[in-house]
Amino acid sequence: IRDNRVLNQKNLKIEQQKSELSLQKEKLTIQNKNITSSINYAQTIQNASLADLNLMSEMIDFALFYRPKDIVSGDFYWYHKVSDTTCLVAVVDSTGHGVPGAFMSLIGIQLLNEIVVGKRIEEPAAIITELNKSLFKALKQEISENEDGMDICLCKIEKKENLHHITYSGAKRPLYFYSKTLEAYQIIAGNPNSTGGRYAKKANIEYTQIQIEAQPGDFMVLSSDGMIDQPTKENKKYGSQRFLEQLKKGIALNSKEQMSIFVNDFETMKKEDQRDDLTVLLI
Repeated sequence: IRDNRVLNQKNLKIEQQKSELSLQKEKLTIQNKNITSSINYAQTIQNASLADLNLMSEMIDFALFYRPKDIVSGDFYWYHKVSDTTCLVAVVDSTGHGVPGAFMSLIGIQLLNEIVVGKRIEEPAAIITELNKSLFKALKQEISENEDGMDICLCKIEKKENLHHITYSGAKRPLYFYSKTLEAYQIIAGNPNSTGGRYAKKANIEYTQIQIEAQPGDFMVLSSDGMIDQPTKENKKYGSQRFLEQLKKGIALNSKEQMSIFVNDFETMKKEDQRDDLTVLLI
């Protein structure tokens, strides 16, 4: 009888533990659902802040590959129409991804709008210089330990008859430019310093710009580093070389078809789940 009583007590304790675990699991499920719902809603806010692709298509022929790692993104693409013949376009890679990265992207979008629309600064190098200062101020980096920043590839595109006059400036992000005449790529490096964080504390950082005359059939690529750094099945980075080779295969196609070739190869070659936010803008 005593043994039965001990056994019943043990069984009762086990049932209580199962009940507690079940309750904890239910609470975690609800919490996870609420968090995911919040992030999904945050995604709608972030998407509303991104450049209007329909407005972009009125000025430039482009293809975009934009894929956040965790619903919301630290990457963002930005666009501003300066005049009927001139626009500014950028791809920006903020520190982090997910929710922290998304906060940074919203700050970056707001600051770029203030710099270009509010202060009427329209030269790429001057815009990035001002962004560097503005991030430092907005994040109170002179008194805080915050060192977040942004890498940026920024182009001013001016239509001139059959030519496109390109002015490029970059902070730690290059511009990939393909010349149809030369049948070759140029990887045009920007400034080696990012914007914000410890870079903004350095004195006399000069963000420079370069002029390019784009002929019919030429194209350029603005991107974050997520795609290039993604490991492949061979345990190597996907890399800029393979990226450019895939884009070159679609030179005779329109921009959407050209981008599709790259995306298909990237999906086939990547080794594991996405490691970072991805943004590639082909113009």
